[in-house]
Parts: sequence; structure tokens; C-alpha cells
Amino acid sequence: MDTNGLKGRIAEALVEGIFRRAGYQAAHVGRDRRSNGLAGAKDEALTPGMLVWKQAAGHASLPPLHRLVAVEVRYRADIERALPREMVRLSRAGADWRDLYFIFVTDRPAPGRACFQVVDPRHRPPECAWATMDLHDLTDLDIYWRTIEEYASLVKLIFPVLSRKPAANAKARRRDPGPVRHLSPARAAR
Repeated sequence: MDTNGLKGRIAEALVEGIFRRAGYQAAHVGRDRRSNGLAGAKDEALTPGMLVWKQAAGHASLPPLHRLVAVEVRYRADIERALPREMVRLSRAGADWRDLYFIFVTDRPAPGRACFQVVDPRHRPPECAWATMDLHDLTDLDIYWRTIEEYASLVKLIFPVLSRKPAANAKARRRDPGPVRHLSPARAAR
């Protein structure tokens, strides 16, 4: 079983849930989906996995306007170690997408950090190293700590189970004899 692919899909579903809770609509448009042409990306390899949008505040007399945000989601156990390598690949997409956010999901955040962290390439000075901020701290997206806290509890339940080694599970099955069959006293005496 490809647990890395599964972790990535689950991370994407959790991030989608967070955005929906914040009032956004969402559509998956990533590399392996059929709707790549709708997103308008020049290079299929640089298409974000999801587009989210939310109605912007406006005047009642004008047609409603929506804010469109491109999101690329990745699960990484150790964000700090993976970030430089990931951002080399992902930052090329930033030129094609005005509002592009890279969201990293982890079940092992550094102390004091959230399970959902974001990189906003527009706010990185060229001479500085890449850094993440907790998703709820990026006020542009209007996502609250309480929502992040609820989804973090799911992250901490799901991902450790998927990270277990299959060999450990096989040993546990060998030690478990299964259900014990009880014999009636007459059959036990035979």
C-alpha cells in the first residue's frame, strides 16, 4: 500500500474541510485530475491541487465578487527538514499564480506550532530562507485557531496509524491466537 499517496490525499481533504468551514468553496484541479485545463496553468506539473474561493464583501448594488486562492497541500512528517527541498520545486509555480499558498500538514509539529502550516511566497524577502507560519496566523484567509485545533485532533489520530510499519502489525497478528473456542465439559473430557 502506498501510504505516502494516501497521506497526501487525506491532508488535502482536511485542508479542504478547513477552508469550507471558513466559508470557502473548493475544487480539486491538481496534476492527476481531469480539470487541469479549467485552471489555465501553462505547465501541468505546476498546477496547484486545489482552488478555493469565497465571496468578497461588496456593495449590494454591484454583482458579487469572489476571491480566488490557489492551494498546494503536502503532508510532511518533518516540515523544517523538508521545507527547503519542497520550496525549490513548488516556488516555480508562484510566478503563474497570484494568490498561491503552500500548506504543509504534519502530525509532528515543532513545539508551539500547529499541524497546519503555510508558506506565502509573496511575503518572503529574496535573501531570506523559506519559513512557515501557522495557518490561522495568516489573517488574509480568515481561518480561526478553533478550526485548526479541531482538525489537528484528526491529524494526530489518523497519520500515526498510517505511519506504522507493516512488520510490526504482522508480529502482533502472529502473537494473537484469535478467538478462543470454549469446549463444553463433555467435549473437553474426551
